[in-house]
Parts: sequence; C-alpha cells; structure tokens
Amino acid sequence: MGSLTRDPLVLIVDDDLALLDALSETLVLRMAPISVDTCERASSALKKLAGKDYDAIISDIKMPGMDGLTLLGHVRETFPDIPTLLITGHGQLDLALQALRSGAFDLIQKPLDRDHLIAALSRAIETRRLRRELKESQEALRMHAAGLEQRVDERTADLKRALQAKDEFLALISHELRTPVSVIFGNIELLNKLGDKLAEDDKQAAMTDLRREGRRLRRLVENILALARVEYGVANQAAPVSLTRIVSQQVEWHHQMYPERPIDLQLVHEIAPVICDDFSAELVLGNLLANAEKYSPPAQPILVLVQADLESVVVSVRDRGPGVAPEDAERIFDPFYRSESSSGVKGMGIGLAVCKRLLEAYGGRVWLMPHEGGGSDFSFSLPMASVPQVPKVAKSSVTDMVQA
Repeated sequence: MGSLTRDPLVLIVDDDLALLDALSETLVLRMAPISVDTCERASSALKKLAGKDYDAIISDIKMPGMDGLTLLGHVRETFPDIPTLLITGHGQLDLALQALRSGAFDLIQKPLDRDHLIAALSRAIETRRLRRELKESQEALRMHAAGLEQRVDERTADLKRALQAKDEFLALISHELRTPVSVIFGNIELLNKLGDKLAEDDKQAAMTDLRREGRRLRRLVENILALARVEYGVANQAAPVSLTRIVSQQVEWHHQMYPERPIDLQLVHEIAPVICDDFSAELVLGNLLANAEKYSPPAQPILVLVQADLESVVVSVRDRGPGVAPEDAERIFDPFYRSESSSGVKGMGIGLAVCKRLLEAYGGRVWLMPHEGGGSDFSFSLPMASVPQVPKVAKSSVTDMVQA
C-alpha cells in the first residue's frame, strides 16, 4: 500500500533539451510535490520504465530513431496501466488520430498550453492512482477468495473426517452396546427357561454375568453422556467431595463384581475434601479400575494408592498389564484412541478421555507413568477444597487388603 501514498513520478521523453528542462521546471513548480525523470531517446525511456513504477509518461511524437508512437506501442504492451501523453506538432492531424487509436491517454499540441498540460497530466496521474488501487484491491480480493476457498476446503475435509468419525463411532458404539446387551438377554433367557433346573453354581454364574455386564453397560452410557456434556461445556456443580469415601466405595463395588481380583488399597484416612462432584469422581475412579481390570492378568493384584500434599489429593491405580508404549502415553487420553496393546481388549477408547475432560473441568489432571517391573500407574489429582492449617496426614499409609 506504500505505492498509494508516495509522490507522483513522471517520465518526460523528448529530443529537445530546452523543452525537457522547461517542462521539468514547470511540473515541479506547479504540481509539487512531484518527481520528474527525463530522457532524450525512447530507447533510454524503455530502460527507465523497466526499473521504476511511473505514474505517467509525456513523450514527443516525432523523435529520431524510435518515435513516440513506437514507444507508445511498447508501453501499451508492457506497462498497460501507465497513461501516456503525446506531444504533437501543429497540423499533425494524421499522427494525432493514429496516437489516439493506439491508446494515447491525451494529446498535447505545440506550442504547449501549460494549463492544458497540467490539467491533462493531473488526470493521467489520478487515473494511474485509481488503476493501481483497483489492481491492489483485485489482488486483495483474489487472495481473500483464495483464503475463503482454502477454508472451505479445510472445513469440507473436517466435515468429511467428522462424518467418517461419526460412522466409525456409531459402528463402535453399536458393537460395544450389543455385547453386554447380548450377554444380559442371554442370561435372562437362561434363567427364565431353565431357572428351576439350573444348578446353584450356574445360577450364581448367570447372576454374576448380569451384574458385570449391566454395570459395564451403565458405565458405557455414563461415559458417553459425560463426554458429550463436557464437549458442550456443561459441568456438574462443584462441591467438596470426600475421595476417601468414594475410593473405598468404588474399590468395594469392584471387588463385588470381580471377587477373584485382589486389590491392595493404601489409603490415608485424614484427607481433606477435594473440589469435584460425586458423579465425576466416581466415574473417573470407576474407569481407572475397569481399565486396570481389563489389562491385568488373572489373580494379579491392582494397587490403589491415595496420597495428599498441602494443596491436592493424588489417586493412583496400578495395573500389571502389558504397559503403554512411550509414543502412546499422551494420545491414550484422546477420545476413541486405542493403542496397539489394546488389541483384543473390549472397549471404545473413551474411558480415559472422559477422565481427562472431567478432571480438567475441576482444575485437576490425569497422567500415565510406566511401572518398573511391568504395568502402568494411572494417576489423577484434584485440588483440595480447603487447605488445612495443620496437616493431619500421617507419613505412613494405612493398607487395607481387599481380597477374595
């Protein structure tokens, strides 16, 4: 845009040195601020045109070598936006008509009328300014249109990816819902038709399957709803929550569902409440326990450790699974992402994502650390609702063994 504010620059071409000096002086005096370049030959003018952006050209129509009409032709071909005024002699009507047909902006007849020259040159400079503005506006419009087209292409690609993700999500959720529903209905039919004939152990096994799959189905629905609520910025009302109570409760429920799984609970009982809500805290811990259950070999214990400092409470759930590759450590908390180690394990890949989103909504966080000797530590922290003046947390933790 700097070219729109600089002083006008004019090129005068004439083999008459006296006329060159007189015209230059006239323009500088009557049209200041203005810059004027001069040439005695048209060939020299072409060289100057190649190096500077002129606002107008004034050229004599009759010159030795290349005349003004030939110069006009070169200008029209190479620099079509620069207006060219031609000086004609008295009685050169044929040349004047030819000049106008060739695209001359205006004609200046000898002897020169300086008022007419100034007026014609002013119009030419203004025309050049408008052409330059138009060109720059067209370029800006072209770039804007290109940017819009690029954004449309990007949004279209995003939409295609979203539609593909939706299709994959619907297929995945259909599969994940179908599995527990099939187990539930199968056991219901079994109990309904053969309940009186089944052995007590078979009845107990069917009831265990019903409880497990029902709880799995409920957690799946709760995770989907929780993820949707967080995506839309809807969070439950924060309140002081006792993680001591929720951890103990979730561990007990998990043990009831999986009595063959030993759980090592290390819990400090004098822990201050945290900022959260009961539903979110229960869902987060339930997801981490379910995750550890899926990936831990049979009979291997799950460790649940609760610790506190002066500002936050940290809960860690350690499994004895295959571990997580370093390149998956961050992405594993993305919705629907499943690492290679998840192959053959049931799940949609939303449980850990829900944990991350819910915890962040209350100023907490979740992270993964590989455990030496195998397995993974999934830990989360939540800020305390109030910082105690005198910490009551003992240095040694209390261990409760919940085993079958």
